[in-house]
Amino acid sequence: MRIILFVFFVACLAQSSLSQNIIEDIFSKSLEVVSDKGRKELYKGQIIKKKRTGMGLLKMKDGALYIGDFSKGEMTGYGMLLVPEGNSVSNCDNCAVYVGNWQDGEKTGSGVCYAKNGDVLYSGKFKDDRPINAYGSTDDSPLRYFSLFENSDGNMFLGEVNDGNFNGFGVIVFNDGDLWFGNFRNGLKQGVGLYLMYDGEWETLNFKDDSYDVISSSANYRDVEHSRSLANKQSFGFIMDNFAAAATATAGAVNSARAIRQSDGNSSGLAASDNSGSSGNSKNGSKQGNKKASNCGSSWSIDSNTYSNYETQLIKMRTYPEKYDNYTADYASIQSKMRQIRTKWEVRGCSITKSQYE
Repeated sequence: MRIILFVFFVACLAQSSLSQNIIEDIFSKSLEVVSDKGRKELYKGQIIKKKRTGMGLLKMKDGALYIGDFSKGEMTGYGMLLVPEGNSVSNCDNCAVYVGNWQDGEKTGSGVCYAKNGDVLYSGKFKDDRPINAYGSTDDSPLRYFSLFENSDGNMFLGEVNDGNFNGFGVIVFNDGDLWFGNFRNGLKQGVGLYLMYDGEWETLNFKDDSYDVISSSANYRDVEHSRSLANKQSFGFIMDNFAAAATATAGAVNSARAIRQSDGNSSGLAASDNSGSSGNSKNGSKQGNKKASNCGSSWSIDSNTYSNYETQLIKMRTYPEKYDNYTADYASIQSKMRQIRTKWEVRGCSITKSQYE
């Protein structure tokens, strides 16, 4: 990823009108590669569990463009809506751009409506997609407006300006189709935003005074999802193994019950069978080999479950090692406990299947 310490010299640039079709002219390159298509919509950005969740760019079927937060496929959070030339943002006359809060695709909470020339039309609260106060009322500074700037490299800034600096929500569109969007303060990027690359890869970055830390990335997310999927498959295998063990134990118990019922019906036959045993080996038969699970008692069942729980914990630790401060020591401690449980029952002739993680 390029280092995006991108500074505009506002004093050297003229404010551009929003009358041009900015959606087609500025964002067409970025939308050549998208993350999701549906119902004549184009989406590029973060997707979690096959839903548009996080931050992204959405071109709607009516030509409008939304840039901002999503949750479970809906515009929810904070973002910017740009409508095509000749249209207005719903319920806001002559509004070309809305910047503010959203809930399930509707304007909800605080927001600002901007005219085509960049002037503030309304600044205040919204509910059910409509302004709460009289439309046209605002207590914003007269130095606040929405505008478009281009630097000498052909990179564009589109967003809120106040007192001669980028202040508020804004988007940088690089000439190769990469995007950065988030908040600005006094001309510098501030807080959490998204760097969205032309090929659809992304990084979530947290800026402070235009220096930044990487919070997450599409590559990291794929690694986490792969590990989670692997852990789920392994857990499913363990569950099926436990079902198989339980079925075996149940079958053993049923067979024992049948033998008891049969012997109750023919006690003399059982006595004769006992008396005909050879060299007394039948008295020690239980010590030869491992006992069946059904004959190992409730203590074995409890320890077996404990062993299985330890195994599950190790899988979680290997999948999300960053969540454990003392990962190495804790992992080794759990392995030691598993080993103690398993060897204890091996001596008693009741085995517990050794885990690959032990």
